[in-house]
Amino acid sequence: KSFSLTELLARLRAMLRRQRPQAANVLRVADLEMDLLARKVRRAGQDIVLTNREFALLEFLLVNSPKPVSKMAIVEHVWDQHFDSQTNVVNVYMNYLRNKIDLPGMKPLLRTVRGIGFALTESP
Repeated sequence: KSFSLTELLARLRAMLRRQRPQAANVLRVADLEMDLLARKVRRAGQDIVLTNREFALLEFLLVNSPKPVSKMAIVEHVWDQHFDSQTNVVNVYMNYLRNKIDLPGMKPLLRTVRGIGFALTESP
């Protein structure tokens, strides 16, 4: 049978995204904790409710923490699409996450790395 190369690449990216080490069921950075099995996020002991897309974005940032990740990598892993330089969808979702994760009075964890992308790190 013939097949679409773009569909094959999308399926391969999806398979790679689903592969996780068995031992890492909980991801942590500072006081932020994500339970991958229960699909729960907590910061400083408080539960944080996230949409599926926000959860996938935060998971990608946690897995790559403290390294910064580019917008292109985020779009390809979270949205499973090729990057469109005209879209601001990553910035919008980062703003959603900041409003939920970096509450007033807490040290901010989500950082914009100018010219590169975004990172999830403790304060330097």
